[in-house]
Amino acid sequence: MLDPALSVQAVITDDLREWLMKELRYPVLAINTPDGAPSQSVMWFDLDPERPDTVIMNTKAERAKSRFLRRDPRVSLCFEEGETWVALRGAVELDDDPERSMEVIL
Repeated sequence: MLDPALSVQAVITDDLREWLMKELRYPVLAINTPDGAPSQSVMWFDLDPERPDTVIMNTKAERAKSRFLRRDPRVSLCFEEGETWVALRGAVELDDDPERSMEVIL
């Protein structure tokens, strides 16, 4: 049973975008490992200014996370602030261009 006060978002609304960006946040990224177990990582993120429902994150291509995401691109992100939290679900698009990845790193 779901608590109606808690929700998993399918899109990033303007209000949610404002909440996500008003202060520095590090969401928890959950991915699926090959054996089906979840794996979680605290990650840096940014929001794509040209694609309103796109979260940008970085990881090195040689890391297990990258291999796992190539096999199964489904992910969940959880952002929290005290007792308030928002979860997002979706699928990743991997971009292997190292120059483009360096452009979005803080």
